[in-house]
Amino acid sequence: MPSFVRVQISLLALSIVVPAACNALVLLGSVDPLVASNISGATLVVSWVGLVITPLVLGSGARTAVRLSALLVAWGFISVWGPVVWDFTWFLLHRTVAGATAADRWLWYWWMYAVADTRFLRADPLMVVLECGSGLLGFAQAYALASFWNGKVRRAFYVSTLAGALGFYGTVVFFSVEALQGFRNITPDFFSFYVKWWGMNGLWLVMPIVAPFAYARLLREPGYDAATVLRREVFGMARSTRTVSSGPQTAA
Repeated sequence: MPSFVRVQISLLALSIVVPAACNALVLLGSVDPLVASNISGATLVVSWVGLVITPLVLGSGARTAVRLSALLVAWGFISVWGPVVWDFTWFLLHRTVAGATAADRWLWYWWMYAVADTRFLRADPLMVVLECGSGLLGFAQAYALASFWNGKVRRAFYVSTLAGALGFYGTVVFFSVEALQGFRNITPDFFSFYVKWWGMNGLWLVMPIVAPFAYARLLREPGYDAATVLRREVFGMARSTRTVSSGPQTAA
């Protein structure tokens, strides 16, 4: 396993463990909910950005196919985790989350971001529609990631690119509508505006453009087999779990 992948795994663990620990501490009443939300938001931004840039910054000694494969797996995780675990669950519970305060400790997981963008504390109809769509696109990205892991690169490319384009459109709407309203629903402090609002959403403006280029580059790689590269060269598994033919396995 390349050293840069170990860094990615550490960042991935950090992005899960820190928010989970903050949630537990808030439920126990051991930490201020706003402080915990700021720590979690900053951790998520640093971890998510780190996950996608690490193969490019620290992976110079690895083959291009390995670096791009690791980048796409990292983005696949982020594009599933955020939309499904936060967006879609908020959509399902938006009536319950509406009006939540720092005192509603069991709703902290959704409040931690919603306190920065108060549209989520009012169950704004536009947010309900966008977050439902985002969650569904997250499930589509999960299918793309599974396809990529199993060597179906072309299928992953089509599904991920389509889902990414729709997610990009939704993110543009998400940002532009609020900007046209003078950011009146965004809490005007550094963590709320820059870290949570811009930082936690900004990747969905960048990666839907980057990911298709990465997929296209891999599809042009002679003899590229995603399943083998991911298992052997990215994650250092002893052997591939599928039989590899002598030709490239890039078709769906």
